[in-house]
Amino acid sequence: MPRTNSTQTTQAVTASVDLAAGTQIFRATVLRANPFTLDRFEFALTSTGSETLPSRPELQVHPNPVTNQLTLEGAEGQTVEVSDLLGRRIEVVPNAGARELIDLSRVASGLYVIRVSGNAGVSVRTVVRR
Repeated sequence: MPRTNSTQTTQAVTASVDLAAGTQIFRATVLRANPFTLDRFEFALTSTGSETLPSRPELQVHPNPVTNQLTLEGAEGQTVEVSDLLGRRIEVVPNAGARELIDLSRVASGLYVIRVSGNAGVSVRTVVRR
């Protein structure tokens, strides 16, 4: 990156990188000991692929907080996993219906993670059990 010799003057640097599909990791390393200020990173994503991903309905989870029974809508045909914050699975519904009812009356009060996965990707929500 070019030097501006000032912490008040900024200069934009633009670079394009072609990445393979999937998760990518971005790392920035400062190699010199001179004072260095980095204001921000901005990423713009551009898809050039022709693959059309299946759309999925918006996942709705209610009520939240929940006392006994949780209702999920928009998870039809997908796998629903309910886990505690330690990652222990509380319940798994392998092929959810359009409106799925999950009984949380037997679990302790606390925060739980709802993970819905299928061909269209993964959605994650958190719910509070009172």
